[in-house]
Amino acid sequence: MSIQSRDTGAASTNAASLDGSSFASSVRPAAAALLAAAALLSGGCAHTLMGTVTDGLRAPVPGATVTVQAVAGDMDTREATTDAAGRYAVPGLATAEYRVSVFREGYGEVDPIRRFVTDDQTEADFSLRESLPLHGIVYREDGTTPVVGATVVVTRANAQTDDAKTDVDGRFSMDGFYRGDTFDVEVNKQFGPSSYGGAKASHLQLPVDALLVVKLVTLSGGPFVGDIDWYYGGDTGPERDE
Repeated sequence: MSIQSRDTGAASTNAASLDGSSFASSVRPAAAALLAAAALLSGGCAHTLMGTVTDGLRAPVPGATVTVQAVAGDMDTREATTDAAGRYAVPGLATAEYRVSVFREGYGEVDPIRRFVTDDQTEADFSLRESLPLHGIVYREDGTTPVVGATVVVTRANAQTDDAKTDVDGRFSMDGFYRGDTFDVEVNKQFGPSSYGGAKASHLQLPVDALLVVKLVTLSGGPFVGDIDWYYGGDTGPERDE
């Protein structure tokens, strides 16, 4: 029984030795991963992405939201808001490539940019275009009588079109224009069976809160005269160019 006991002890010792070796081999990769993570947290996440957001006149844009997201990996999205000087900073970033985007209500969208953050401080600047309204009034040829229900069509340089109808005061308004935009304006109004319009101004420079005054003309470009005949008849209708 003593021999059997010794054999059992040897077997137990060998089993323990094998189990210990297996345990050590399984622990080493996990320990290495933990050490790498610790190194990343201690030294690899010490980078800061910073920059400035300005408008088309290089004036600072406060209150813009800057979003930072790693191109690869599971890092949570980071956000920062620009201060009164248009500056922002996102600290605690690991060495990696990031997608950076910016948004500010009242400004046009810009494409995200990519930055590879390796230095203690990496910069990513943005320039936004402020969205401006376009207001206008459509008058008769006399320059004082407003035209109600006229359709104003604005064609932008990229061929995009927007339209609006004039109200009881001949006024219209459109949003989404930007400083320095050029565009064409055309006004049409149905009077009886014929469409009188074609008041067209090409490549207008858009200032802040622009007020566009448009005068209605006939299809041939002549002055619009006569009274509007809402019943498509009578002698008071507008003159028509043949």
